[in-house]
Amino acid sequence: MYNFWVVMKLEFRLIWRNWGAWLMVLVMLFLGALCASSNRNEPWSSWAHLGTTSFFLSVILTFYTGNQIRRDHAQRLDGIVLSTPVATQSYVCGKYLAGLASLILLAGSGLLSALLIDHFATNSSAFLLFAPAYYPPMGAQVYLTGWAWLMLTPITFGATFMLACITLTHGQRAIASLAVLLIWVLPLFLTQSIPQLLDITAAFFSHFSLAPARPVTSPTPIMQFLLQHPVLRQDGPPPANLIQPVMHLSLAEIPPSPTPTMFLWNRLFFLCLSLLLLVLTIYGTHTLRRHA
Repeated sequence: MYNFWVVMKLEFRLIWRNWGAWLMVLVMLFLGALCASSNRNEPWSSWAHLGTTSFFLSVILTFYTGNQIRRDHAQRLDGIVLSTPVATQSYVCGKYLAGLASLILLAGSGLLSALLIDHFATNSSAFLLFAPAYYPPMGAQVYLTGWAWLMLTPITFGATFMLACITLTHGQRAIASLAVLLIWVLPLFLTQSIPQLLDITAAFFSHFSLAPARPVTSPTPIMQFLLQHPVLRQDGPPPANLIQPVMHLSLAEIPPSPTPTMFLWNRLFFLCLSLLLLVLTIYGTHTLRRHA
Protein backbone atom coordinates (compact mmCIF):
# COMPACT_ATOMS: atom_id res chain seq x y z
CA MET A 1 0.00 0.00 0.00
CA TYR A 2 2.89 2.36 0.77
CA ASN A 3 4.40 1.85 -2.70
CA PHE A 4 1.00 2.52 -4.26
CA TRP A 5 0.74 5.94 -2.59
CA VAL A 6 4.34 6.79 -3.53
CA VAL A 7 3.70 5.99 -7.20
CA MET A 8 0.41 7.88 -7.17
CA LYS A 9 1.92 11.01 -5.58
CA LEU A 10 4.88 11.02 -7.98
CA GLU A 11 2.61 10.64 -10.99
CA PHE A 12 0.25 13.33 -9.73
CA ARG A 13 3.15 15.76 -9.38
CA LEU A 14 4.39 14.94 -12.87
CA ILE A 15 0.96 15.64 -14.36
CA TRP A 16 0.56 19.01 -12.67
CA ARG A 17 4.11 20.13 -13.39
CA ASN A 18 3.25 19.99 -17.08
CA TRP A 19 1.97 23.23 -18.63
CA GLY A 20 -0.57 21.17 -20.57
CA ALA A 21 -2.54 20.50 -17.38
CA TRP A 22 -2.99 24.21 -16.76
CA LEU A 23 -3.98 24.77 -20.37
CA MET A 24 -6.64 22.14 -19.84
CA VAL A 25 -7.87 24.04 -16.79
CA LEU A 26 -8.50 27.07 -19.01
CA VAL A 27 -10.41 24.93 -21.52
CA MET A 28 -12.55 23.43 -18.75
CA LEU A 29 -13.28 26.85 -17.26
CA PHE A 30 -14.38 28.16 -20.65
CA LEU A 31 -16.67 25.21 -21.42
CA GLY A 32 -18.23 25.29 -17.96
CA ALA A 33 -18.89 29.01 -18.24
CA LEU A 34 -20.39 28.53 -21.70
CA CYS A 35 -22.77 25.87 -20.38
CA ALA A 36 -23.97 28.11 -17.53
CA SER A 37 -24.39 31.05 -19.89
CA SER A 38 -26.58 28.95 -22.20
CA ASN A 39 -28.67 27.74 -19.26
CA ARG A 40 -29.29 31.29 -18.06
CA ASN A 41 -30.56 32.10 -21.56
CA GLU A 42 -32.62 28.97 -22.26
CA PRO A 43 -33.30 27.14 -18.99
CA TRP A 44 -35.69 24.70 -20.68
CA SER A 45 -32.70 23.28 -22.61
CA SER A 46 -30.45 22.95 -19.56
CA TRP A 47 -30.27 19.16 -19.63
CA ALA A 48 -29.32 19.22 -23.32
CA HIS A 49 -26.66 21.86 -22.58
CA LEU A 50 -25.28 19.66 -19.80
CA GLY A 51 -25.23 16.70 -22.18
CA THR A 52 -23.39 18.68 -24.85
CA THR A 53 -20.87 20.00 -22.33
CA SER A 54 -20.26 16.57 -20.81
CA PHE A 55 -19.62 15.17 -24.29
CA PHE A 56 -16.95 17.71 -25.15
CA LEU A 57 -15.38 17.67 -21.69
CA SER A 58 -15.14 13.88 -21.55
CA VAL A 59 -13.69 13.60 -25.07
CA ILE A 60 -11.08 16.29 -24.44
CA LEU A 61 -10.10 14.84 -21.08
CA THR A 62 -9.90 11.32 -22.52
CA PHE A 63 -7.49 12.49 -25.23
CA TYR A 64 -5.39 14.18 -22.57
CA THR A 65 -4.70 11.08 -20.46
CA GLY A 66 -3.43 7.52 -20.90
CA ASN A 67 0.28 7.94 -21.55
CA GLN A 68 1.51 7.42 -18.01
CA ILE A 69 3.12 3.99 -18.40
CA ARG A 70 4.43 4.52 -21.96
CA ARG A 71 6.00 7.82 -20.90
CA ASP A 72 7.97 6.00 -18.20
CA HIS A 73 9.09 3.42 -20.78
CA ALA A 74 10.18 6.07 -23.28
CA GLN A 75 12.20 7.90 -20.61
CA ARG A 76 13.60 4.61 -19.26
CA LEU A 77 12.06 5.28 -15.86
CA ASP A 78 9.99 2.10 -15.77
CA GLY A 79 13.10 -0.04 -15.46
CA ILE A 80 14.24 1.95 -12.46
CA VAL A 81 10.84 1.92 -10.76
CA LEU A 82 10.03 -1.70 -11.49
CA SER A 83 13.48 -2.90 -10.44
CA THR A 84 12.46 -1.95 -6.90
CA PRO A 85 10.06 -4.12 -4.87
CA VAL A 86 7.00 -2.39 -6.35
CA ALA A 87 4.17 -4.75 -7.25
CA THR A 88 2.84 -4.34 -10.78
CA GLN A 89 -0.65 -3.77 -9.34
CA SER A 90 0.61 -0.88 -7.19
CA TYR A 91 2.51 0.63 -10.11
CA VAL A 92 -0.38 0.50 -12.61
CA CYS A 93 -3.11 1.47 -10.13
CA GLY A 94 -1.01 4.34 -8.78
CA LYS A 95 -0.47 5.67 -12.29
CA TYR A 96 -4.12 5.19 -13.21
CA LEU A 97 -5.64 6.77 -10.10
CA ALA A 98 -3.31 9.77 -10.33
CA GLY A 99 -4.51 10.30 -13.89
CA LEU A 100 -8.15 9.78 -12.97
CA ALA A 101 -7.90 12.13 -9.99
CA SER A 102 -6.40 14.77 -12.28
CA LEU A 103 -9.25 14.36 -14.77
CA ILE A 104 -11.81 14.69 -11.98
CA LEU A 105 -10.10 17.87 -10.78
CA LEU A 106 -10.10 19.25 -14.33
CA ALA A 107 -13.78 18.39 -14.76
CA GLY A 108 -14.35 19.96 -11.34
CA SER A 109 -12.80 23.21 -12.54
CA GLY A 110 -15.41 23.29 -15.30
CA LEU A 111 -18.11 22.62 -12.71
CA LEU A 112 -16.81 25.45 -10.52
CA SER A 113 -16.79 27.80 -13.49
CA ALA A 114 -20.40 26.86 -14.33
CA LEU A 115 -21.52 27.45 -10.74
CA LEU A 116 -19.86 30.86 -10.60
CA ILE A 117 -21.24 32.06 -13.92
CA ASP A 118 -24.67 30.69 -13.08
CA HIS A 119 -24.72 32.60 -9.79
CA PHE A 120 -23.05 35.86 -10.77
CA ALA A 121 -23.86 36.43 -14.47
CA THR A 122 -25.75 39.68 -14.97
CA ASN A 123 -25.11 40.43 -18.65
CA SER A 124 -28.28 41.49 -20.44
CA SER A 125 -26.69 41.26 -23.88
CA ALA A 126 -24.52 38.71 -25.66
CA PHE A 127 -20.74 38.82 -25.17
CA LEU A 128 -18.60 36.85 -27.62
CA LEU A 129 -19.95 33.27 -27.35
CA PHE A 130 -21.79 33.92 -24.10
CA ALA A 131 -25.54 34.41 -24.32
CA PRO A 132 -27.40 37.08 -22.32
CA ALA A 133 -28.62 36.02 -18.87
CA TYR A 134 -32.38 36.53 -19.10
CA TYR A 135 -33.37 34.08 -16.37
CA PRO A 136 -32.45 33.60 -12.69
CA PRO A 137 -29.68 31.17 -11.62
CA MET A 138 -30.45 27.49 -12.06
CA GLY A 139 -28.83 26.58 -8.75
CA ALA A 140 -26.00 24.25 -7.78
CA GLN A 141 -28.13 21.09 -7.75
CA VAL A 142 -28.64 21.26 -11.52
CA TYR A 143 -24.92 21.25 -12.25
CA LEU A 144 -24.00 18.74 -9.56
CA THR A 145 -26.64 16.37 -10.92
CA GLY A 146 -25.53 16.86 -14.52
CA TRP A 147 -21.84 16.38 -13.75
CA ALA A 148 -22.49 13.29 -11.60
CA TRP A 149 -24.87 11.61 -14.06
CA LEU A 150 -23.26 12.57 -17.36
CA MET A 151 -19.55 13.20 -16.62
CA LEU A 152 -18.12 10.83 -14.02
CA THR A 153 -18.66 7.54 -15.85
CA PRO A 154 -17.36 8.74 -19.25
CA ILE A 155 -14.14 10.17 -17.80
CA THR A 156 -13.62 7.07 -15.63
CA PHE A 157 -14.01 4.82 -18.66
CA GLY A 158 -11.99 7.20 -20.87
CA ALA A 159 -9.05 7.24 -18.46
CA THR A 160 -9.03 3.42 -18.24
CA PHE A 161 -9.53 2.88 -21.95
CA MET A 162 -6.69 5.18 -23.00
CA LEU A 163 -4.29 3.76 -20.40
CA ALA A 164 -5.07 0.19 -21.48
CA CYS A 165 -5.01 0.93 -25.20
CA ILE A 166 -1.75 2.90 -25.20
CA THR A 167 -0.03 0.45 -22.88
CA LEU A 168 -1.13 -2.73 -24.66
CA THR A 169 -0.42 -1.34 -28.16
CA HIS A 170 3.05 -0.24 -27.10
CA GLY A 171 2.40 3.49 -27.34
CA GLN A 172 0.15 3.67 -30.41
CA ARG A 173 -1.73 6.81 -29.34
CA ALA A 174 -3.15 7.29 -32.84
CA ILE A 175 -4.96 3.94 -32.62
CA ALA A 176 -6.28 4.77 -29.15
CA SER A 177 -7.45 8.22 -30.27
CA LEU A 178 -9.25 6.82 -33.31
CA ALA A 179 -11.00 4.26 -31.12
CA VAL A 180 -12.09 7.01 -28.72
CA LEU A 181 -13.56 9.02 -31.58
CA LEU A 182 -15.54 6.02 -32.75
CA ILE A 183 -16.80 5.17 -29.26
CA TRP A 184 -17.86 8.74 -28.48
CA VAL A 185 -18.99 10.11 -31.84
CA LEU A 186 -20.80 7.21 -33.52
CA PRO A 187 -23.59 7.02 -30.90
CA LEU A 188 -24.47 10.65 -31.61
CA PHE A 189 -25.28 9.75 -35.22
CA LEU A 190 -26.66 6.27 -34.58
CA THR A 191 -28.80 6.88 -31.51
CA GLN A 192 -31.74 5.08 -33.07
CA SER A 193 -29.77 2.02 -34.20
CA ILE A 194 -26.87 1.50 -31.78
CA PRO A 195 -27.69 -0.46 -28.60
CA GLN A 196 -28.25 2.01 -25.79
CA LEU A 197 -26.04 -0.08 -23.54
CA LEU A 198 -23.04 0.83 -25.75
CA ASP A 199 -23.73 4.58 -25.87
CA ILE A 200 -21.09 6.14 -23.60
CA THR A 201 -22.55 9.60 -24.27
CA ALA A 202 -25.99 8.47 -23.03
CA ALA A 203 -27.47 10.63 -25.80
CA PHE A 204 -30.72 8.69 -25.44
CA PHE A 205 -31.03 10.18 -21.94
CA SER A 206 -29.34 13.56 -22.30
CA HIS A 207 -31.36 14.52 -25.41
CA PHE A 208 -28.07 15.46 -27.10
CA SER A 209 -27.87 13.66 -30.40
CA LEU A 210 -26.97 14.41 -34.01
CA ALA A 211 -29.28 11.68 -35.25
CA PRO A 212 -32.64 12.64 -36.83
CA ALA A 213 -35.12 13.57 -34.12
CA ARG A 214 -37.88 11.13 -33.31
CA PRO A 215 -41.42 12.46 -33.37
CA VAL A 216 -42.57 13.63 -29.95
CA THR A 217 -45.92 12.10 -29.09
CA SER A 218 -46.28 13.53 -25.57
CA PRO A 219 -44.46 16.84 -25.06
CA THR A 220 -43.23 17.60 -21.57
CA PRO A 221 -44.93 20.32 -19.49
CA ILE A 222 -42.17 22.83 -20.28
CA MET A 223 -42.49 22.12 -24.02
CA GLN A 224 -46.24 22.59 -23.82
CA PHE A 225 -45.70 25.88 -22.01
CA LEU A 226 -43.29 27.08 -24.70
CA LEU A 227 -45.78 26.18 -27.42
CA GLN A 228 -48.45 28.17 -25.63
CA HIS A 229 -46.13 31.20 -25.27
CA PRO A 230 -44.09 31.54 -28.50
CA VAL A 231 -42.78 34.90 -27.29
CA LEU A 232 -40.32 32.95 -25.11
CA ARG A 233 -38.58 31.62 -28.22
CA GLN A 234 -37.96 35.07 -29.64
CA ASP A 235 -34.84 37.15 -29.15
CA GLY A 236 -34.94 39.55 -26.27
CA PRO A 237 -35.89 39.42 -22.58
CA PRO A 238 -38.95 37.32 -21.71
CA PRO A 239 -42.08 38.87 -20.16
CA ALA A 240 -41.56 39.25 -16.41
CA ASN A 241 -44.72 37.31 -15.55
CA LEU A 242 -43.47 34.22 -17.43
CA ILE A 243 -40.01 33.93 -15.88
CA GLN A 244 -41.00 32.06 -12.72
CA PRO A 245 -43.26 29.52 -14.50
CA VAL A 246 -40.45 28.81 -16.97
CA MET A 247 -37.94 28.29 -14.16
CA HIS A 248 -40.30 26.05 -12.20
CA LEU A 249 -41.08 23.82 -15.18
CA SER A 250 -37.44 23.74 -16.34
CA LEU A 251 -36.07 22.72 -12.95
CA ALA A 252 -38.69 19.98 -12.70
CA GLU A 253 -37.15 18.38 -15.81
CA ILE A 254 -33.63 18.05 -14.33
CA PRO A 255 -32.94 15.22 -14.54
CA PRO A 256 -35.65 14.18 -17.00
CA SER A 257 -38.18 11.88 -15.42
CA PRO A 258 -38.56 8.98 -15.37
CA THR A 259 -34.94 7.83 -15.52
CA PRO A 260 -34.57 5.10 -18.14
CA THR A 261 -33.57 1.79 -16.58
CA MET A 262 -31.19 1.32 -19.49
CA PHE A 263 -29.30 4.44 -18.45
CA LEU A 264 -28.45 2.84 -15.10
CA TRP A 265 -27.38 -0.38 -16.82
CA ASN A 266 -25.35 1.70 -19.27
CA ARG A 267 -23.41 3.41 -16.47
CA LEU A 268 -22.86 0.07 -14.69
CA PHE A 269 -21.69 -1.56 -17.93
CA PHE A 270 -19.00 1.05 -18.59
CA LEU A 271 -17.82 1.05 -14.98
CA CYS A 272 -17.45 -2.75 -15.08
CA LEU A 273 -15.69 -2.46 -18.45
CA SER A 274 -13.32 0.07 -16.88
CA LEU A 275 -12.44 -2.40 -14.15
CA LEU A 276 -11.83 -5.13 -16.73
CA LEU A 277 -9.56 -2.86 -18.78
CA LEU A 278 -7.58 -1.97 -15.66
CA VAL A 279 -7.06 -5.67 -14.93
CA LEU A 280 -5.88 -6.22 -18.53
CA THR A 281 -3.47 -3.30 -18.20
CA ILE A 282 -2.02 -4.79 -15.02
CA TYR A 283 -1.64 -8.16 -16.73
CA GLY A 284 -0.04 -6.61 -19.83
CA THR A 285 2.38 -4.54 -17.78
CA HIS A 286 3.28 -7.59 -15.71
CA THR A 287 4.02 -9.52 -18.89
CA LEU A 288 6.21 -6.71 -20.26
CA ARG A 289 7.99 -6.50 -16.93
CA ARG A 290 8.68 -10.25 -16.89
CA HIS A 291 10.14 -10.19 -20.41
CA ALA A 292 12.10 -6.96 -19.97
